[in-house]
Amino acid sequence: MSGIMSMYLSMLRGVAHTSRAVGRGLAERAASAQLAARHQVPAGGFDFRGLLQGSRPPRWLVDSEFPLGRFLSSTGKIGAPVGIPEQAIRLHACVVGPSGAGKTRSIIVPWIVAAVRSGYSVVTIDVKGDLLDLVRDEVGRQGAPLNVRARKLDYTDPRRSVRWNWLQTIDSDRAVDNAVQSIIGRHPPAKADPYFFHLDGQILRGLLELAQASPKRHLWTAGRMLSLLKDQAQLEIALRRYPNSPGAGRLRDLPYLSPDDFAKRVTGVAVRLDALARPTVEAVTTNGTLTTPDILQERQIVSVVAPLQDGQMAQTLSSLFVNDLLFRVYGRFSGYQGPPVMLVLDEAAQLADRVDYKNVLSVARSAGMSIVLALQDIAQFSDASERSIAVGNCDTYVSFSGVSQESAKFLSERLGKHVVPVTTVGKTAQGWGYQTTASTTQQTVPVLGEREIMTIPFGRRPAVVHAKSTLAAPFLVDLEA
Repeated sequence: MSGIMSMYLSMLRGVAHTSRAVGRGLAERAASAQLAARHQVPAGGFDFRGLLQGSRPPRWLVDSEFPLGRFLSSTGKIGAPVGIPEQAIRLHACVVGPSGAGKTRSIIVPWIVAAVRSGYSVVTIDVKGDLLDLVRDEVGRQGAPLNVRARKLDYTDPRRSVRWNWLQTIDSDRAVDNAVQSIIGRHPPAKADPYFFHLDGQILRGLLELAQASPKRHLWTAGRMLSLLKDQAQLEIALRRYPNSPGAGRLRDLPYLSPDDFAKRVTGVAVRLDALARPTVEAVTTNGTLTTPDILQERQIVSVVAPLQDGQMAQTLSSLFVNDLLFRVYGRFSGYQGPPVMLVLDEAAQLADRVDYKNVLSVARSAGMSIVLALQDIAQFSDASERSIAVGNCDTYVSFSGVSQESAKFLSERLGKHVVPVTTVGKTAQGWGYQTTASTTQQTVPVLGEREIMTIPFGRRPAVVHAKSTLAAPFLVDLEA
């Protein structure tokens, strides 16, 4: 009898154990389902609760003027074609994506075409040399002509290039300042003596003022200025020819130095001018057929070819053009006629030491200029303060999947944080099973974390878009859908 009772009790304990296990499993699944449903956390642990929710974009984004592919919901569902409204583009944009991400074909080219169709003149820095060809292909694909002139300043192919005489643009003290900044830079190089940097600036300024004083200014070239730095006697003759020029005062001591001291004094400037005195560069910077005021009067596309591999030569010429354009644009603050201008700067960080982005992005919109910066990595702006202010002045920010951690961190900080509910699930044994309890608290987390920005888990060419004036929340797009 005792054996039967023992067997019976053992069976009861087995049933109870099984019941508790089943109850525990059901409770855990129910709690997980409840948590996922409440917080909408996608599979894989990506937290997209800070994104614009829903499968449909707001109507003002659908087919807006500056295309962004198709809307991508926080669950990976492809939606309608979307874009940035023209009013938002006036407030500048920044596009960040690693090399090969597709910034040029997906964003830059379609936006150039959209800008022209919206009434803009467009100036671009073309680091590969094929941008106008891509624009023509895009216009052909769309099927409607732009009916504007497209011109290229290209020292790599002088026979097909327009000509722009940068020395002829120097018609004021401010224009001299712009040229010095473009050629020498805004700051001394790292570990360089600031004294010699400023001395180089004064010598270059003096040469430019001599050219400005000449009645035959159109005949002056970088090569001619370079020859004056190689021949003291010729420099002395030039100073005597224009004795009332401010440049004569700045350079008056140079002819009296010993040859060795003279060579040491002018070497820094000579190296800088040599980039502009190359035959191919001089071929496209004499007898000008293009002026920057043309761009402010007639709608057109101007592409300035500046190959990355050419380093200082490309940076110097493109900076001279950009700074002269900005100088002319600033003259429109009191009101302007003519088209607005879009300036598209691919590999924008290459010019950071020669173009004052912090100031430009703060004031250009008031003069009818919109600027689009394209970067591989936000860290290419080495000055963190300048980076924050310059890019912070861009209303629209597009970040491709695959960006660096530094770029993801920048965007995450730009988006800020938001409050989300956090549920704690508890379980207690009760009877044959478990009782599940849940309590909800509030927690502050990033709107988008670095992981979510760097590795978007769906879409063929996904990107995060933040357009502050258009929509408070960021949203996803697929630029190849």
